[in-house]
Amino acid sequence: MADDVYHGIWGEQGKYADGAYVDPTTNAEFAMVGTAWGDGCFYGTDRQSYPVDAGIIGVCDAKLVKKSNVCLGRIIQDYSGKVRLSYENGTITIAWGDEFEHQISIKTDA
Repeated sequence: MADDVYHGIWGEQGKYADGAYVDPTTNAEFAMVGTAWGDGCFYGTDRQSYPVDAGIIGVCDAKLVKKSNVCLGRIIQDYSGKVRLSYENGTITIAWGDEFEHQISIKTDA
């Protein structure tokens, strides 16, 4: 994610709080949520590992992805429909699709 979006919109405007945001330059949406225990390597129900070095997991429109940071996340290229990011009892759930038919849950309190 570009520094002006990460630090400017999420940081200065959002005070680095969990929530959903919009980049006014691109109208691209993104959401951020903190993990239960900060940094670490967490595993999702998709059997993928999600290394975290900023204590957060988020989702964003591809317009906001810096090409130099592609190795730091997972890209879902067949995305269509809506996206939802939620957090409950240490588990972050990302759901997407017209009816949220695709879902990954990542337990971050283990």
